[in-house]
Amino acid sequence: GALPPEVQPSTPSRRRAADCMACDALVAWEHGLRALADGCAGRLLVVNIGSNVGDFDASRLNDMCESGRRALTRLLAAPDLLTLLVEPNPTAYRELERAAAGQRSDRKVHRTVQAAVCPAQSGTVPFYAVSEAYARDYPDSPLWARGEINSLSYNNTHRGLWFAKPRNVTRKRWRTGEAARYVETLRVRCLTPQALLREAGLSADAVDVLALDLEGLDGEVLRAFLALPGFRPRLVIFESNILLQRSPTLTQRLFRSLSRRGYTLAAARPNHVAWLSQEMRCRGMERAGVRGSSTV
Repeated sequence: GALPPEVQPSTPSRRRAADCMACDALVAWEHGLRALADGCAGRLLVVNIGSNVGDFDASRLNDMCESGRRALTRLLAAPDLLTLLVEPNPTAYRELERAAAGQRSDRKVHRTVQAAVCPAQSGTVPFYAVSEAYARDYPDSPLWARGEINSLSYNNTHRGLWFAKPRNVTRKRWRTGEAARYVETLRVRCLTPQALLREAGLSADAVDVLALDLEGLDGEVLRAFLALPGFRPRLVIFESNILLQRSPTLTQRLFRSLSRRGYTLAAARPNHVAWLSQEMRCRGMERAGVRGSSTV
């Protein structure tokens, strides 16, 4: 059948409109967070996978490229909150632990887990990160390149570094060997979604918000979460730009699956947002007249 309007493939005219409509998507996302954080249903349970050092400080984020994470930062400031923050990179995890500890209060609890999330099987797996040598050799490199490019996929980490080419290195040299020197292999613990929630003492049906930032593996992990009995979060955000570039057909199937489950989808590049309008009517999105008609 035909795709819903919000997940139709882009054309030049649709892409021009998408620049404005992405703002609508972000407004929808923020209204939804405000509805939840204002006490619509008591304490929120937020599961954030790929937390890196934690989105507690909005000053670290770029205005447009980090739109979804900026909204997540606002959510993490809510007074009545339980979050599960998951990060496999040992260096980032140490900073995440410190940041989360500084945010805790009687009504706000941040739990941290040092692990990756694998769709099908738990175990110890290779994990690919940008080495500390990159920051040492190129101290003027962007912060996101030094600390936020890491993945269970070597190709995703390597290609991510392509976009962080130092000024004094030619593009050909960087992409044909130099960038690969700065990809290091770690061994990390990996948990399935079910094992992660079990270890944290949480049930799938208790999750209100799922936020993913997995450098191209968001689709596989999201599908694994959706397969859990009772899993129906009111709000989902996941990084979609890499998915759409490399696996457009599978990504469209994921969009269809979310639509069939009752989610409204909207693009807020580089992410997609999905929410259950019926679950969030008490305040926020519906009253604000926000529509989920953004394009991919």
